[in-house]
Amino acid sequence: MKSYKPYEEPKAKVIDISRRNDIVTIILEVSSIDPGPLAPSGLYVVGDPGKQVIEFHKLQAANGKVLTFETYNYNGKLPDIGSLYLHRLWWTPDQLEAVKDTSRIWTHEKYPDNGDHDHCLLTWETIAAYAEQNGGYRSGRDWITEAAYQTYIVDDKLRVRKKQTD
Repeated sequence: MKSYKPYEEPKAKVIDISRRNDIVTIILEVSSIDPGPLAPSGLYVVGDPGKQVIEFHKLQAANGKVLTFETYNYNGKLPDIGSLYLHRLWWTPDQLEAVKDTSRIWTHEKYPDNGDHDHCLLTWETIAAYAEQNGGYRSGRDWITEAAYQTYIVDDKLRVRKKQTD
């Protein structure tokens, strides 16, 4: 009988941190690399995995298990250099592509009152006529909440929709 090891989130040691204007750059050494987009993602407290330390908006470089991330417009406490955290990925490749695809048309709609529901492609929140999120933006079969639309499409929080000029 084969035994299975439960999934363990990768650990990440903070190697270096710098700040230039509105960009925080953090270099990590991770214990392993999960498949999928490495950003957006975040660091979480090892003993309290629900507590986020910082989010990463863009992967700038990867050299083996050494990853360099950028975070934009962050004014909170920075993680401690040398400290160990959990590195948690947020999205699948399809989710990231939906945000990056500037040719996609997102239409604001109320969800049909048919007893069914969907989940926000980006946040997993329930969208249904009977739910708190009773509408949102739809593109094809995909739905996103109004907040996700504002954050990731309009405001381009991850800076993946517009060409950067720097």
